[in-house]
Amino acid sequence: MRDEVAVRHYFQMAMPGADVTERWSAGESDPATGGPTVVWDCWWLPVAEAHVLAAGLGGLLGTMLEEMSLCERTRTLE
Repeated sequence: MRDEVAVRHYFQMAMPGADVTERWSAGESDPATGGPTVVWDCWWLPVAEAHVLAAGLGGLLGTMLEEMSLCERTRTLE
C-alpha cells in the first residue's frame, strides 16, 4: 500500500443525446510503483449502480445525492 491520500471529485452532468455506452482506455505510462504501463477501461456508470465503485468511493455518492436533492428543493421554493 502506498503512503498517500487520494482526493476524489464527483460532478453532476446533464448529457442529453450523449452516447453513454462508449468505452475508452486510460492508464499510467509510468506507474509510481514502477513496472510496465498500466491500462484500464473506463465507461459511464448510472448513479443507481455507483455503489459498486472500488475502494468505497461509491459511499461518497450518497452525500452528493443528498446535496442534489436539497438544491432541487431549494430551487422549487424560489
